[in-house]
Amino acid sequence: MPSDGTMPAAESPRLGQKREIQAGKVVLEMIWPSVLNLFLYFPEDKREYIPAAISFAVFFLMAVFTMRLIIVISRKQENEAKRLERELLGKKDEPERTKDV
Repeated sequence: MPSDGTMPAAESPRLGQKREIQAGKVVLEMIWPSVLNLFLYFPEDKREYIPAAISFAVFFLMAVFTMRLIIVISRKQENEAKRLERELLGKKDEPERTKDV
């Protein structure tokens, strides 16, 4: 053991972890391009993008419409809940006032 209190590299428990991490990085670097090839496709003929752009636009507009619909319904429910709360609290307060008089 060295005089500074550190362990030699061969006895270090972290060394095995470093080797495992490095091995994992190597495997990831080898697999990553083949994984990307499954999802990435850049056609030579750029007209092939047109159907994808149309379907993206349609789904994007449907998502925007759905979000707006959810917001409108949520606001209506919020107003209805506030009205109902005021109504219930108003009816609850009235009998208490008559008891005090």
